[in-house]
Amino acid sequence: MTQSMTMKNIDKAPMVGGCWDLPDLGTGTEVLTDSAEVTVLATTGNDASVPRHVHAHHDEFGLLVQGRGRVFIGDETHEVRPGSTWAIPRGVPHGGEYDGEFRVLVWFTPGEDLADPDRITLA
Repeated sequence: MTQSMTMKNIDKAPMVGGCWDLPDLGTGTEVLTDSAEVTVLATTGNDASVPRHVHAHHDEFGLLVQGRGRVFIGDETHEVRPGSTWAIPRGVPHGGEYDGEFRVLVWFTPGEDLADPDRITLA
């Protein structure tokens, strides 16, 4: 079975539920939702990179709210900008880089054990 990833830019889509009007979260990561079904994190920062890694038991989805950068999924590099979304099936190596100030929403399904994250960093 071939696993694939989906990229989509939604910057021309209408705002739903105030998605583009997030509160100022400062720098760092905030847990927005954490349940057995889904964990949603909001991360803000400046000039950051996410080392390549895999999740053995979780699918990952993301939405870049602010900033620009690159998301690496498998052997592909995707330029991301506000409104870019991605879906990464479990077991697919991925990482990323953000240039300048950024804000990203990431969610995992099923929910993540935040005390013992399902994350295997790759060399």
